[in-house]
Formats: sequence, structure tokens, C-alpha cells
Amino acid sequence: KRMCFIQYLMKSKMFCEVKGYVWRDEYQLRGLPHCHILLWTDFDTEDIDAIDSVITCKLPDDPRYENLNKINDLITLIKKYETHYHSKSSRPDSESECSYHYPQEVKDKTEIINGRYIFKRGINDLLIVPHNPKLVSLYRAHLEIEPVYYNSCIGYVMKYATKYSDSGNVSISQDRRYCGKPIGKDNDLRSFFFNHILYQVVSALLLLLGMEH
Repeated sequence: KRMCFIQYLMKSKMFCEVKGYVWRDEYQLRGLPHCHILLWTDFDTEDIDAIDSVITCKLPDDPRYENLNKINDLITLIKKYETHYHSKSSRPDSESECSYHYPQEVKDKTEIINGRYIFKRGINDLLIVPHNPKLVSLYRAHLEIEPVYYNSCIGYVMKYATKYSDSGNVSISQDRRYCGKPIGKDNDLRSFFFNHILYQVVSALLLLLGMEH
């Protein structure tokens, strides 16, 4: 199912042409699995209109939906799968603030502030996480989607996406590019990527050999 999802993203070019990807399986709570997927694409993450066309934090209210049953079904799916619920890790008690900053604020437009995307939201959307409605309707599951704006964020995202991996996969095309720009041999994104993945392999071997404490 995971690879079918990745293949769909690649073939549909929903987020433009995919140049590379890495995924990591993770098991939380009572062994429930989920997957973190990081894509490298030609998508222009500075184009707010392009971002709004594929990622939203709003419940559907587009009058272009002619089939009321379909829009009601989508609303039900988004409320079920794309709504943030506080856990003990994000909000230990009722007096604490959510570490993920939910509920969010009402915004009349999507903006990039201090390198973070602040998505357009109405009063009924304050707990809705970033998602793509088409993917939610197709896969009927939780699919939170976040664009990466700064190059400096890549290292953090890569570290998070590959830490303590239960299983994972790496794929990079020959035409290595990020936001339409070539990634050369000395580029810090490429060197971090390979060094971090190499460390995971070495760490795993040492652990298997009983040489890492």
C-alpha cells in the first residue's frame, strides 16, 4: 500500500515531478503503523497559489462541487482523518498549550512567516491539519502533507524521517535537483543525506555485532 501510494504521487505528478524520495515506517501507541515520506520534487515551494492548489487546511465549501453527497462524504473523511486531537505528548493536561500549536488562528490567506507556512483557515478549520482533499478521498486515511521551504530545514527533516527506522527506502534519480536547482556533489543537502543514511547502516551493523552500547 505504501509503495502504491508513492507510485501514485510519482505518476500523477500532483506535486510536480518526483526526483527522489525516502520513507520510514514507524509504530506507535499499541503498535499502530504509520509512514513518514519525504519527496524531492520540482515543486516551487515559494509559489503560494501553487501551494494552495494542492494543500489545504479547510473543510470543503467550494460551490463547484455539484454532487452534494460527494462533498458531504469528503467533509466526513476530513473531520475523521485530518483533525488534530490532543494527545498526552502534545498536551499533557488541560492547562498546557499544544506543542503543535492547535487550535490554529483564523487566516484569510496562506503566508510564509519565519520560514513556516501559515495556512488559510476559517473559524471551523482551526483543528484541521494540512492535507490534499483528493488524496484523502482516494485513500480514506490520515495523510498530513507539509511543504519544506528552507534548504536549512532539509537536514532536520531528513534526521527526523530516518531516526530509529523500523524499515525504509531511499531513491534518488540521476538528475539531482531541489526546487528546480541542481544539487552538486559538494551541496550540503546531498552530503547530509548520504552521510546520515550511511550512519544509520553503520549503526545497525555495530548493533547487530554487539559493538554499540
